Amino acid sequence: MVLLYDRQLVVTIADLTLSDLRIQVTIERSIDESQQVGEATIWNLSPDHEDRIYKRADSVEISAGYPETEASLFSGFVKRVRRVRKELSRQTIVELGDSMRKGGANNPKLGGITRQTLRGSTPIRDIVKLIVQDVGLTVGPLDLIPAEATFEDWSYHSRADTALTTALRRVQCTWFEDDGVIRINKAASASGSGIQSDASTIHLDQTNGMIGRPTDTDDGVEVTMLLNPVARLGGLLILESEFIKGAFKIVGLKHEADNWATGKFQTWVDMRPLGD
Repeated sequence: MVLLYDRQLVVTIADLTLSDLRIQVTIERSIDESQQVGEATIWNLSPDHEDRIYKRADSVEISAGYPETEASLFSGFVKRVRRVRKELSRQTIVELGDSMRKGGANNPKLGGITRQTLRGSTPIRDIVKLIVQDVGLTVGPLDLIPAEATFEDWSYHSRADTALTTALRRVQCTWFEDDGVIRINKAASASGSGIQSDASTIHLDQTNGMIGRPTDTDDGVEVTMLLNPVARLGGLLILESEFIKGAFKIVGLKHEADNWATGKFQTWVDMRPLGD
């Protein structure tokens, strides 16, 4: 079956770059400390490539979109590989996990141990940098942490993830992982929007990709659009519809990408209003 609608979907895994076979990907993200998860299903790989992924798969890179919007959708690691047969087709199912849960002697994970003793008054921004550095990941913008916020006689010899949570609790912030980057989250307030300072802004209406109607929830708004890799946790979405309008912060999302016309190619987002 020929690929339709100019859908772009590329999976790079085990030194293979795959795009011509049928591929189906689901990525789910939430703006909290939980594992960012997903699954990639690849149809009818050659026996050699199927075996290579089963035995050698480690890191995974996925990009998707349309010709003018294709961008990175996921960067992480393989949790598990399964091989199944359905009728006449073979499927290789790759369960995806984020970078902070990646284990192994040469791949520290955020759940590893951090050992720090800092005397005197230390900026919380510096403590966060040290913790993330300890586990070999990258830290995103720290502007949501007040520059003047400090911790007196910081000492922590325990799991790096709980250390990070403890340090950020002092300034009413949390953290989340975003393709190998540890980012800081803070709820919108009178003093700020809580939007990631390096995030792109999405303008969405009925003419540029919105699918169906936005839905009011108890906490905010949910909306579905054509697959859009620009949608990131902590990003800004300006919504214009007949029913709901306003500026919102993305706090949860789900990408569903299938390069065949019979499957979905869309992004669902859960958002919170920024207020006045």
